[in-house]
Amino acid sequence: MFTLGADLKVYLRREPIDFRAGINSLAVLVQETMALDPFAPAVFAFCNRRRDRMKLLFFDRSGFVLVLKRLTEDRYRWPRRQEVVVTLTTEQLHWILDGIDIDAMVRQPITRAELSSFFGKEISRDLIGHLRGAGVIVSGPRSPTRGAAYSYITTKAFLLEFGLDTLRDLPDFKKLEDAGLLNRAALLAEPAIVQSLLGENIEDD
Repeated sequence: MFTLGADLKVYLRREPIDFRAGINSLAVLVQETMALDPFAPAVFAFCNRRRDRMKLLFFDRSGFVLVLKRLTEDRYRWPRRQEVVVTLTTEQLHWILDGIDIDAMVRQPITRAELSSFFGKEISRDLIGHLRGAGVIVSGPRSPTRGAAYSYITTKAFLLEFGLDTLRDLPDFKKLEDAGLLNRAALLAEPAIVQSLLGENIEDD
C-alpha cells in the first residue's frame, strides 16, 4: 500500500464519475465541478458507480499522478453526505481504501469505560492490544491536544468476523435498551457471545 503525506488534504467527489476519464479529464473535473485547483498540494478521490474502483489524482512536483485501485470483491464504503465534495485526511482515505465505513465509525462512538461498565469486566489495555493484534480494530483519529484520548475503529476483519456487510448492520444499543430488549444480565446469560466479543473468559470470579 502506498502512503501519502499526513499534511495533504483529500477532496473526495461524492458522486460517481465516468471511469473512462483520464488525467486531463479529471483535472478539468476538479477545476470545473469541484471548484478546486488540481495543482494544489492535495489528493482528489473518485469512484465508479459500482463502488469497486477508485481513482486518486494528485500533482507531484513535475507532473500529475493517477492511481487506480480495483477491488476483486466487495465495494468501497463511500461517504454518504450531502456535500458534493467531502474533505478528508489522508488517514481517513486509507481507512476507506481498507474497506472501513468512516460515516458509521463517527456515528457509533463508545468509550472504554462505558464498555467496561456494560460488560462488568475491565476492558484493559492488554485486551485492546489483543484486538489490534487480531486486526479487528485499528487506531482512530486523535486530537493533537496534549492528553487527548486515544480512539480505535473497527476494520473489515471485524465485519467478516461477525458476518456484517457494514457497521450500519449493528443494532442501535440505545433503542434496544429503551425497549427493554438489551441489558447486562441478559447479555451475560449468553457467555459465548461476550467471550466472542472480548476474547476472554467472562465467568464471574
